[in-house]
Amino acid sequence: MTLNGKTRKYTIGAFPKVDLVNARKLARDAVTAVGEGRDPGVEKKATRHGSATAPTTIGDLAERFLQRYARRHTRERTWRETARILGFKPDPTDPEKLIRTGDGVASTWKGKAIAEIRRADVVELINQIVDRGSPKMANRTLAWLRKMFAWAASQDIETLDPCVGVKSPVPETERDRVLSDGELKSIWGGLRQDWSTVRPIDKAIDSHCTAT
Repeated sequence: MTLNGKTRKYTIGAFPKVDLVNARKLARDAVTAVGEGRDPGVEKKATRHGSATAPTTIGDLAERFLQRYARRHTRERTWRETARILGFKPDPTDPEKLIRTGDGVASTWKGKAIAEIRRADVVELINQIVDRGSPKMANRTLAWLRKMFAWAASQDIETLDPCVGVKSPVPETERDRVLSDGELKSIWGGLRQDWSTVRPIDKAIDSHCTAT
């Protein structure tokens, strides 16, 4: 079977333990799962192992991702915003720990196993954020979900990225701001206290402003 552009092997079962009728039913179920963006192999393994090795929930994955990746590899402000998007915040009594806020991704998908999240769930979540008037937040949420699932794959956590094929709701644009000649003169005028350092640049700006 092909899932998210990749060919994967899925074993239905051996005859006679699985007869022809059940084999056909299991095959149809697998095709349905693939069509919904789910991995029947992951779901089969989770069912076989039962509750003793239940698959990681989205909330568990998000917390692990925040502690082991976002907190270590992004700036303080960035990882705190990411935590808020995913539904967490630092514990006031112990900043090294995280507590759930009751909002965000962890709340929306509360209790769901990783393998249960489908592309349709991602699309619905992103659309909900857009509908409440926050398209740029929808972009950020999708971006961090992609990073989280990519990180999960790098950690050998069995999952497929349900964000594949989901497009950002709005294009991100760079905010370009060009200072006026008057603003440039004001800035460099204030820096003239350290004349030896800024004089070459200051003269170039004065020349530009005079010529304009």
